[in-house]
Amino acid sequence: MMSSEMLPMHSYLIRSLYDWILDSKCTPYLVVNAEIPGVCVPKQFIKDGQIVLNIEPTAVKDLIIDVEAVSFTASFGGIRQTIYVPPLAVKAIYAMENGQGMVFESDVQAQPDGKASTGDAGSTTTSRGKKGRHLHVVK
Repeated sequence: MMSSEMLPMHSYLIRSLYDWILDSKCTPYLVVNAEIPGVCVPKQFIKDGQIVLNIEPTAVKDLIIDVEAVSFTASFGGIRQTIYVPPLAVKAIYAMENGQGMVFESDVQAQPDGKASTGDAGSTTTSRGKKGRHLHVVK
């Protein structure tokens, strides 16, 4: 008997949008909630609790986008660093040239104990007043 529980969709959407942005000859950028536990990014570049990362193939090395994380190495201020971002910490992925992409509205929040908590994904209301996913297209 097959389980009805599915893998989280977040990383699959990130990977698909990444490919779409590259195929469109644009530069993929990630907006990351740097306050989510498990996020490893250069602290000096965090502004208002988030960081924007250029993940174009020429800007990063060893990029992996899977269900565990978006991870890669990149140079920040001339220093090579390993970046690790759990998919739920990704707030958006978009093309730098035109802003097209997707924003992920997440219930994930950092707690004082350093753990992440999530709300019921189906419990919020979209702008149309119907219950639904936490995604919309940035134009």
